[in-house]
Amino acid sequence: MTEIIDNLKLLLFGEHQETKNPLVDILEESGYSVVDTNSMDEISLCLSNSEFPVIIADANGSNGISIIKALKEKAPDSKIVILASYGNLAAAIESIKIGAFDYIIKPVKKKKFISSVKKAFAEYPKTEVSTTNNAKIPGLKTNFLGLIGGSQKSNEIYSL
Repeated sequence: MTEIIDNLKLLLFGEHQETKNPLVDILEESGYSVVDTNSMDEISLCLSNSEFPVIIADANGSNGISIIKALKEKAPDSKIVILASYGNLAAAIESIKIGAFDYIIKPVKKKKFISSVKKAFAEYPKTEVSTTNNAKIPGLKTNFLGLIGGSQKSNEIYSL
């Protein structure tokens, strides 16, 4: 049974519908309401009419940094989850430094993806997220703009 998560909606951005359709299915099966956009113009229109605690951006190629900058300018409080076509540690670190909440490399693993979205909603200042057992998740405490970890290597990254 699908649980609606406090009627929270999120914005999904990407240019290729065939890669977004499975994401929409995963999110809706998990109880989220998804507004699907294909361009920055559509995002601007959506953001002028409504508030979105979480924005998921399917960043194909090297345009992820410019997408994050544009989204942070339009919606500074929104939590941005980047979906990247390939793994690049430098791009991931830069993305987090300039404001991305999370950086996920495709192919997306459903459990990791939903966990990231749930944490993003929990970190948004004006929302609470229900778990499947209806317990509330308070704002999670994380380091370095949303990264979670306490190992020596993680702490080295946080100090950059």
